Amino acid sequence: MMIMVSENLKEKVYNLPNKTGVYQFLDLEGNILYIGKSKQLKSRVLSYFNTHHEWKKIKRLVLNIYDVRHILTDTHLEAKILECALIKKHLPMYNAEYTRDKNYKYLKLQKGPRKKPIAMVLERDEECCFGPFRSKNILHEIIKQLDNIYPIFKDKETYQFSFSSLPQKLNEDSMISNNKSLMEIFSTSEGMKTFINALEEKMKLAASVQQYELATIYRDMFHNFSYIHNCQRVNESNNCILMGEKIESGYKLFYITNNKIAFKQSYETIDKELIMKFIETAGKRAKQLKSSNEKRGLDFKYIIRSEMTDDTNKAILYISKDKDIEGFLNYIKSLPS
Repeated sequence: MMIMVSENLKEKVYNLPNKTGVYQFLDLEGNILYIGKSKQLKSRVLSYFNTHHEWKKIKRLVLNIYDVRHILTDTHLEAKILECALIKKHLPMYNAEYTRDKNYKYLKLQKGPRKKPIAMVLERDEECCFGPFRSKNILHEIIKQLDNIYPIFKDKETYQFSFSSLPQKLNEDSMISNNKSLMEIFSTSEGMKTFINALEEKMKLAASVQQYELATIYRDMFHNFSYIHNCQRVNESNNCILMGEKIESGYKLFYITNNKIAFKQSYETIDKELIMKFIETAGKRAKQLKSSNEKRGLDFKYIIRSEMTDDTNKAILYISKDKDIEGFLNYIKSLPS
């Protein structure tokens, strides 16, 4: 049963296409209350009015909806990108995600006996700044956790450290070695991976001798630093990727570099020559890409990376590693319509 709404709104909702796109809820004064996306617009929007909602926030939202608008997109990726861009532009009252990029933080390595080796800062100001990161809470935890395992020093192909319930005072030599290790860990994905492996070994060793409290401490550190490692891979990725999907009108190709869409184009039909021409044009466009606000751009990078990890009904070719255009063509043609 549909919640009581005006006949005009009811008609708009029932006439929505059940296709991929973005929807916007507006109040009586035309203010955008909420922006969302869906692969099935009509079904998603109807769910707001046909469902008994436990959350008071959603109940208030539904009571204030006066109008609904929609924008169709060819693909779910484009719907997610558009949703994110519109939320950042309009900052609707009932949207929380994608609205706080100005508050994303960096980790900064610090030198000097009176300073902590690592601190959280709001803006990038030096070479020894890493990020940005979306989770302030995880960064807080990491800074506290590191205090209890200093000094960290490199030993052959791993890192050596041990947990102490009270932070250890570092002498000059230990401080230099510790800072060097931190620089290696935070500046490269490989360094972070090595450190995470060391944490995992410490966790397993503690558990094997029934030091479960210590194992839990290392486990929590393992999860937090895995978050940092994932962020590093998002920011460091410089692969050139060709992605394609079948759409209602034919095919859609995307050229992705550094987790950004550099170029996209739809086609009714597709062949090898067309794909090679697309790659050539896209490569030129990619070189013309201007650097953007890295905090604002971070959410878009995560959206694209998330879409890349779900390769259902997509053809993906890492151009910098693989030149099998024929294989890409055959696969995209075999995708379900």
